This record gives sequence, structure tokens and C-alpha cells, in this order.
Amino acid sequence: MKTYTTDGPVRGCCNHAHRSLETAQRCADQDAKDCGRHGGYSDRSVTRTDGDPISEGEYYALEDIARRLRYS
Repeated sequence: MKTYTTDGPVRGCCNHAHRSLETAQRCADQDAKDCGRHGGYSDRSVTRTDGDPISEGEYYALEDIARRLRYS
């Protein structure tokens, strides 16, 4: 089973093993909101926990998920 996390060079990893791209994107969005409340920003993005790069299909799915979450 693939799992995902959120990670960034400054903010680091969320340390969660999300079971779906959507929950990982929700986590990244929540981190961005939390950082924004304190005048900062989040550099976290969704990555796979197995170390493989996000596939092209996963990338496009993430774009769709992010768009849907932002406009819901």
C-alpha cells in the first residue's frame, strides 16, 4: 500500500503516513494555513513515503485535488 507524507526543506516532515493523496494534500494545506496565521509560509509538498518520486498520474491527481479543496 502506498502512503504519502508532506515534507519541505525548511518546515520538515509532518511525520504522518497518509493513506491517500487527498489526506496528504489536506495536511499540506493545513500547514500552509497555520503558517500563514503567524505571518510565515509553508514549503511542504506531498511526497511518497517509499522514497520513489511522485508519478505523473499522482502529480495530476494532486493538482485536481488541490484545486477542488481550494474552491470548496
